[in-house]
Amino acid sequence: MSGVEEAMKQGEEVVFIEPKFGCNDHLLNWLNEKGFWRILQLIRPDLKRDSGVSPECLSGLRAAMNLSGLEAI
Repeated sequence: MSGVEEAMKQGEEVVFIEPKFGCNDHLLNWLNEKGFWRILQLIRPDLKRDSGVSPECLSGLRAAMNLSGLEAI
């Protein structure tokens, strides 16, 4: 990190690559801020077994994955 800091101070170009985790975080925050997360949670899935995760959470995550084109969150 100190090398990056020095490069920035000297005006060198620095490339920032955001990990997928950060993208997921931004997506979920945006959905929540705009009120879409609450709407997505209203969709009730047809559960064949109990996974221990609430159906509301699963609905929201699945919809978010479909909307964003993400394979996993």
